[in-house]
Amino acid sequence: MWSKKDLIDKQARFWVLMAEGSTLVAACDTVGVNRRTGRRWRQATGGLIPRIKPPSSGRYLCLDERLQIADVHLAGGGVRVIARQLGRSPATISRELVRNRSA
Repeated sequence: MWSKKDLIDKQARFWVLMAEGSTLVAACDTVGVNRRTGRRWRQATGGLIPRIKPPSSGRYLCLDERLQIADVHLAGGGVRVIARQLGRSPATISRELVRNRSA
């Protein structure tokens, strides 16, 4: 049984091989996974090679941060509590809440 990190590494290597033009069978054999697993990975992306996300600059809130702000706010958390959890300025959190509140 593989650890989650091993499986993520295998999947990343699989996609590198696929991007280089390797066939599904060859990529699965090289990485060491069952062909059925490779087929599942390919079907999960609709047959497209997933794009690598660029690292966040930290200047803008990412989607995960925005969702976390909304969840904590709906649970009754204040601006400073949310800011402390995310490691952001309270002003940033306040602007996000004002920008996305319903009228």
